[in-house]
Amino acid sequence: MSKNILLSLFTSLMMLGVSTISHAEESDDKLYKWYGTAPKGSKMRPVEATSYIPFNKDYTELSDRQKKIYRADFEGLQANQIPPFPKGGTREIYGPLIKGHARIGGGGELLLFANIDKKGTVQKVTVYRSPSEQLAELATTVMFNVKFNPATCAGEPCAMEFPFLFDVPHRVRELKSLNKEDFGKGESKIVN
Repeated sequence: MSKNILLSLFTSLMMLGVSTISHAEESDDKLYKWYGTAPKGSKMRPVEATSYIPFNKDYTELSDRQKKIYRADFEGLQANQIPPFPKGGTREIYGPLIKGHARIGGGGELLLFANIDKKGTVQKVTVYRSPSEQLAELATTVMFNVKFNPATCAGEPCAMEFPFLFDVPHRVRELKSLNKEDFGKGESKIVN
């Protein structure tokens, strides 16, 4: 299959929340949430990201069910292959993206593929969708700074693509005051 067809299929399935896993199994899945900082004057912390994979666990610490969910994102993965996974967990990607996004603002779908070599180093990042050019640049920088446990093929380290899809929450900038010198400076907040 061509890369464009695979990309279209991957995004369509991810947007629909479809995977190769049956609905009966999905009922037991826990949704993990990454909470942001509550806006001033509120105790409600916004949800910055959600995942069926814990943000703070390495691949070896995932349950069999979580591994199955994670592996479903890798097209044509064989039973004797293990996909690349960020050392320290996916928080190594989400953390800097969420922090940077608070300064950038905007929102929408971020879709990228990173080529991970057999040493676990990112060699190339291709951003297919991003809410803004600034977020695409940030995501590329973040990916090049993340260390991965490399993929394994038949027990040996191998190169493999790493797909990453993040539904970035919409943000607007909140003014601290109406003073001329403060205009454009402020904290971000979530809007629906």
